[in-house]
Amino acid sequence: SYKNGRNDKMISIVCCYNDKIVLDEYLLSSLRDQESDFELILLDNTNNKYSSAAAALNEGVDKASGKYLMIVHQDIKISDSRFLNKLIDYIDGYDSDTIFGLAGIKESGKIYSNIKHGENSEYVSENRIIEPEEVQTVDEMLIAGNTSLFKTMKFDEKTCDNWHLYGVDLCLSVKLKGGAIYTLPLEVYHKSAGILSKGYYTTARNLSKKYRKNYEVIYTTCINFNTSPIRFNLRLFFIDLKTLLKEIITRSANIFS
Repeated sequence: SYKNGRNDKMISIVCCYNDKIVLDEYLLSSLRDQESDFELILLDNTNNKYSSAAAALNEGVDKASGKYLMIVHQDIKISDSRFLNKLIDYIDGYDSDTIFGLAGIKESGKIYSNIKHGENSEYVSENRIIEPEEVQTVDEMLIAGNTSLFKTMKFDEKTCDNWHLYGVDLCLSVKLKGGAIYTLPLEVYHKSAGILSKGYYTTARNLSKKYRKNYEVIYTTCINFNTSPIRFNLRLFFIDLKTLLKEIITRSANIFS
């Protein structure tokens, strides 16, 4: 669907959703107030049509006809009516092989973002920004750029065969081809604070294998992991141990309460 018809500066918005109520309350209600024209491409996964985010989003990218592209989660709320105009201006100001996001992490391990998330609407990071910051990767809750870049690069459906890290993979691939990744000083609210499932670590392992010769450490807004097999496995061991200890403490507290 289109708002106000099509023009040369139009942005295509792609969203794969699994909850129509959340989609309506957050993303769609926000888009109704946007001043910019846009093309909306909704991918209905309420019946588990898609096997992975990469597969769904590649389909959405193929359908996109706008010059610019924004891929966004269903639970994003945008309060600034000029958000899309500002996003387009940023995209126009950089080379066509640049990926943009709203929460990014540098090789220093520091996250830079102006967004809020979670039930308590807390800032994602204490490192707020007033201008774009170059980073290694950005969070998948919102990624954007020139549509031509997404159509050329594609999301890796083999490496990212579930619902995690598809944007991180794209960022790493774009950087290897000489492109750049930036997080932008724009504000939105993200309802979810993020959940790390078993599938997350499965994809993390796939990424560590894929980029072992290119990156010593892969930085994400959730966890950072070394691409060395030994260090990667040690990282997972300590994560599992920490989770187990939390479960033991919780169960013990319930028994003696």
